[in-house]
Order: sequence, then structure tokens, then C-alpha cells
Amino acid sequence: MSLSVHGSIRRGDVDLRLNLDLEAGICAIVGPNGSGKTTFLRLLAGLEALDHGKLHLNDQLLDSAPASGAESEALGRFGRLARRMQRKVFVGADRRPMAMVFQDHRLFGHLSAVHNVAFALRNRQTRNGAEAAAWSALDRVNAAGYGSERPESLSGRSATAGGHRPRPSGQTSGVAT
Repeated sequence: MSLSVHGSIRRGDVDLRLNLDLEAGICAIVGPNGSGKTTFLRLLAGLEALDHGKLHLNDQLLDSAPASGAESEALGRFGRLARRMQRKVFVGADRRPMAMVFQDHRLFGHLSAVHNVAFALRNRQTRNGAEAAAWSALDRVNAAGYGSERPESLSGRSATAGGHRPRPSGQTSGVAT
């Protein structure tokens, strides 16, 4: 799996300028409150869109926004026309091979961990198939022992398994924390 993000996104006080190329493996996103960690994860999950730039996952273009003002200025008097002609591409969260589960107050409190994970899988699988895939997802993050627990008794590590979604053919699934 590879991820490439080159661009920017501004939301409120957060102004992220991204120049990132990652290969398969574990990556930690750390920083102080308000530094853009959640905005970045929302961008990857397809809950936010780039203001400028491109985002690729496994060489598939998921987000493409027009050139920035500085890039358009460099094109001279045709800069505005060039920006207008550029087509924005955006693959929404429902069509991306990943998902994001918020750690606080976003899980169904009346469901166990395994049933919270299975809930995201049910639109493409039978109930039994979704539950089996949910147990597998929990097992992949060493959290199968918590499958019967309710969200209020879990830490963020266990809750992140809910980020697993059905995988498009030939692609692997990842967990974002």
C-alpha cells in the first residue's frame, strides 16, 4: 500500500500543507492539540477534501483540487483560465478502501465491539458474514478478546478496529488511529 498527499487544506485555524509519500507500514501521526491530526485523518478517510493538490492511494487518484493561487500566477494571464479548466476529482468516504472511527461518542453504546465493527460491514455482507469479518478485523489488531465488550469499557486501541470496511478486490484494509 502506498499513500501520496501533496497539497493543502484549511479548516478554521488549521492550515495543513502536506508533502507526504508513504509506503506500507506503520505510521504515527502526533502533534499538539489543534495541529491538524484529525483534519489529516478526515482527509484520508474522504470526510474532507483538499483545497489544493492531489491525494493518491495505491496509485489511484482519490482527491485532486485546482492549482493554488501561486501556481496560477506562475501561468501568467492564463492562470485563472487554467484553474477553471482543471477538473476536481473527489472519491467520497463510501467509495474509499478505508474508514475512520472517532474515538469519542461515535460508537453505538448498546452494541458490543464486534457488533459495532460488523455494523459498517452489513451493507455488503450478510449478518453472519459481517460478524465473521468483524471478528477477523478485531483479531488483526489483537483486540478479539474485547469483542464482547461495550464501547464505554474500551480504550481507543480496541475502538479503532471499527475502521475496517469491506475491501475492494485485491486491496488490503488499514486501521487509522
